[in-house]
Formats: sequence, structure tokens, C-alpha cells
Amino acid sequence: MSSTFSGLSTALNALMAQRAGLTVTGQNIANANTAGYSRQRAELAALGTPSQVGFNASALIDRVGSGVTVDSLRRLADVFVDARQRDAHANASYTQAQATAFSQIENILGEPSDTGLSKDLAAFWSSWQDLANAPDSIPARQAVMSNATSVAGTLRRGRDALDAAYTDTRSHLDTLATEVNTTAQGVAALNDKIRIAGASGDPANELIDQRDQMVLRLSELVGARSTANDDGTVSLSVSGVTIVSSTKAYALQVADGTSIDSLSSAPLKLTWTNGAAATLTSGELGGLVDSLRSTYPDAAAGYDQVASTLGSTVNAIHATGQDLDGDSSAPGAFFTGTTASTLAVAFTDPRKVRAAVANPSGTPSLDSSIADQIGQLATSTTGADARWSAFVAATGVASASAQNQVTVHAAISQNADGARQSVSGVSLDEEMSNMLMYQRAYEGAGRMMTAIDQMLDTLINRTGQVGR
Repeated sequence: MSSTFSGLSTALNALMAQRAGLTVTGQNIANANTAGYSRQRAELAALGTPSQVGFNASALIDRVGSGVTVDSLRRLADVFVDARQRDAHANASYTQAQATAFSQIENILGEPSDTGLSKDLAAFWSSWQDLANAPDSIPARQAVMSNATSVAGTLRRGRDALDAAYTDTRSHLDTLATEVNTTAQGVAALNDKIRIAGASGDPANELIDQRDQMVLRLSELVGARSTANDDGTVSLSVSGVTIVSSTKAYALQVADGTSIDSLSSAPLKLTWTNGAAATLTSGELGGLVDSLRSTYPDAAAGYDQVASTLGSTVNAIHATGQDLDGDSSAPGAFFTGTTASTLAVAFTDPRKVRAAVANPSGTPSLDSSIADQIGQLATSTTGADARWSAFVAATGVASASAQNQVTVHAAISQNADGARQSVSGVSLDEEMSNMLMYQRAYEGAGRMMTAIDQMLDTLINRTGQVGR
């Protein structure tokens, strides 16, 4: 049968269990502002009566349990909520990288503004009209050449700025790839620690929090997905390719694609050290890679198309005319170069500007029909102005669309963060309530121990003394 001394054990178990609850509550409060911390809870379980084999245990009093114990320290988290948060962050990071690239390109285009290419083209065409009104004017010819140089310079500076933006983004890609590799190694190292802790029966909640923060960062970078293993470790994959398997991590390697002009001969390549190609469809690196492979090259092609159209249309008409000295010999080009980086005025002598229709006799002429035809290119639906306007408009539409996606996915990401906070975050109000609950239970267990002590004192020191 149970003895009075068993009550002391019950009270002691209660004291230790409530103290553990207070300790866990204190840990939660201490980490209320710690990023990635998941609140914990001491799971209490009632202790049953000890097995009583071999003697009469039928009395109900002998079947009362032995108190309470801490069954486990539970980490409050939901794997589905965490997975949703990682996916949301991966998509938000991708769209932000894309929007940043388009924003850079819009700033480089500089339209509409008083310093954009549109204004330079307008001044260029206007100078041809001025020359048509005064074909023998050297200052008018110099103005044509000066405005042409300004147009070529604006195109070249824009193309150079695109090259610089591409190079900066390419360098940033290398930096983030290093972060991916370091973080993946960190996940593998924590996997090992968590596996060892689990095997020895030690809690690893804080280690799991650290690992989950790293997994979230990998999701933001490359869209990594997590799969839990039976031994407490996790495996990570990107587009179906495993990058972390238990305690083994595979590194991301980035090669080639060092400039826009080299993409055709040495395209950007991403691979994992396990030999698999790195296909990134989300995450910040996914957005950067798509920008490097298409967004910046497409913008560079837009600049080159404008330059090529400007050069070819002006040269085609200019070649049919004669200069101020009557020279109409081939090739008669006004521009050299076919790209934004190479476009330039073909000569330095203003007398070489051809404003008149070629005279077979080679006699100088003050005819200005060629200058007028070139000036009319300003309104051509297939000319440089039309191509530039279409390029700027397309870039603006794409940038606005990318910014809208940023807004949408930022809201989704925020909602996912809120969902995780509601499951795993620390509520100070709730923790204060728990603290009072454990405190009162601890006080009750202490009072119980005092009462049993008094009972034992009566039993030991006072029993049998009646009448003495």
C-alpha cells in the first residue's frame, strides 16, 4: 500500500514539472524578438501508479498516480506553414530581382526627359531641315554633325551603362552563389548536430530553429525545398536536384557569361558539384539569372537596333546625294558602325555632308532635297524614332508588370509570415498567463509538501504520546 512518504515524491515531481514549465516560459519570453525562434511548450504527462505485482493492490487509495512529469519539450511549428512561407519568400525574391533589373534599365533609358535620346533625335532631324533651308551654310552642316555626334554619344553611353549594370549583376550573382554554398554547408553541419542530439535523447529545438532560418534563406536565394528525414535531418532540393543530403552539401558553380557581348560565345552556366545543371526558376538567383540571360541582353539589342536603323536609313539616303564640292562617290555613308557602341559620324569635314541630289556631271549644287528627305525620317513608322519609342514603351510595360508582381508577392509573403507567427511566434500575453499558471501550480506543490511534512512530523514525533 502507499505510504505517507509517497506524497513527498508526488509533490517533488510536481515542483520539478512546474519549474520546467516556468523555465520554458522564460526561454520563450527571452526570445520573443529573436528572428526565426519557434516557441516551445513543456508537455506534462500524469505519472501512473507503480506496478504492484505479488501483493494485494485492490484498495482504491493504492491506485492513485505518482504525480506529473515533463514528457517532452515541444517545438510549436507547422511544416506546411513553414513550406508555404519558404515558397512565398522564394517567389517574392525572384520578382524583386526582376523588378530591380527593369528599374535599372528604365533609369538608363531616361525617358521622358530633357536629356534622353528622343530629344537628341529631334534636334538631329531638325538640323537637317535647317540645312535644307540653307544648303550652302557651313554652320548648318556643322550643326548636323554635332547633333549626330550627340545622338551617337547618347546611344553609346546608354549601351555602356547597360554593360556596367550587367557586370554589377554578374558580380552580385557570384557573391550570392558563395552565400548559397556557405548556407548549404551550414544546413549540413546542423543536420549532423541535430541527428546526434536526437540519438542521445537531447532536445535540439534551438538547433532546428537555426537550421530552418538557413533553409528559409536558401529558399529566398535559389527556391530550395525541404524534405524531413526520419533521423531528424532534412534534405534540400532545387528543381528536383538534391543540394543537401543529410550531412553532405553540394556547391553551386557559376561560369562564363561575363559580359553581354560574350553571351553568344560563352553563355552563362550554372551547375552543382554533383554534376547536375542548376535550373533556377525562383529565388533571387533565379531572378538574377533570367535578367542576365534575357532582360539586359534584350535591352542591349534594343539599343543596337535603334543605332542600326538610324545608321542604315540615314546612310541609304545620304549615299544618293553629293556634298558641297559635288562629290557623290561611293560609299557616301554618313554614319559608320552598326551598333550603339560603334555608331559614329563617318567624317570630320562639314563640306562632306550631302544635302543635294547627286549630279552626274559632278557640278556642285545648292539643291537640298537629300537634306529634306533625311529630315523627314523623323516621322517614319519604321525609323529610329519609332523603334526607340517602341523600345521605351515595351520596357515601361515590362517594368510596370514586374513591379505589380513585386507588390502581389510581397503581400503573399507577408501573409505567410503572419501565418507562421501565429503558429510559432511568441505571444507575451500568453506567456505571462502561462507564467502565472506555473507559478501558482508551483506554490500549490510546495504547500502540499509542507502539509505532508507536518503529517510526517505528527506520525513520527507525536504518535503514541497520548496520556503520557
